[in-house]
Amino acid sequence: MSPTWLLTLATGAVTIASKGAGALFVRGSRDRKIPVQPVHQLAPLLLPAVLAALITVQVFSSGTRLTLDARAAGLLVATLGARTRLPPIVILLSAAAVTAVVRLFISTMGDP
Repeated sequence: MSPTWLLTLATGAVTIASKGAGALFVRGSRDRKIPVQPVHQLAPLLLPAVLAALITVQVFSSGTRLTLDARAAGLLVATLGARTRLPPIVILLSAAAVTAVVRLFISTMGDP
């Protein structure tokens, strides 16, 4: 079996185990040895933190290096759109358009 398939199977196993553990912690065990209240207090904080981490990695990294490119401009526009409570489709289209324009501008600046 190739290392890629082993990694795929290991990722699947860890995912299933973590989902099972999450269900156990949220519901608590039958004898209530596992405290449920801290999990319910922590859960609402995890989603925004994980989402922010994913966005940061996708916007400011290229491979194993940190970068600052057109994606940052798109993120800025999306952030401003969300702060002003624009509809999601408007935020998406405006962020994509700004990213494309900045990429075009950067690519034309690089050509002599």
